[in-house]
Amino acid sequence: MSAESNALRLPPPETLAEFFRMDQRSRVRVRQLAQLLAAPDEQVREVLRAGGVELRFDSMEWGEAAAYFFDAWPRAQIIDTLGPDLASRIPSAFHPARVQWQIPLFILR
Repeated sequence: MSAESNALRLPPPETLAEFFRMDQRSRVRVRQLAQLLAAPDEQVREVLRAGGVELRFDSMEWGEAAAYFFDAWPRAQIIDTLGPDLASRIPSAFHPARVQWQIPLFILR
């Protein structure tokens, strides 16, 4: 089995589309957040409790769920998976930007 097949994969585009089409004033169920994080429901609840997140009706605010989602996955991968239409729902300041700079070679080594 290759290392790539063992790697966690971003949820399918349909799952992401459902999340990003939600009204951002709505609440996200822990189960849906767990799907977005590719983690078991109970593990997500433990992380949320440890972070002091108050779960009302086993859900949380959309923005809070989005923060956990963006912390879990590389943004470039999220943007690529969403495609241009849904990626436009994410503020441009959150999109990755190409940068070019020079740093000393010893840092690279």
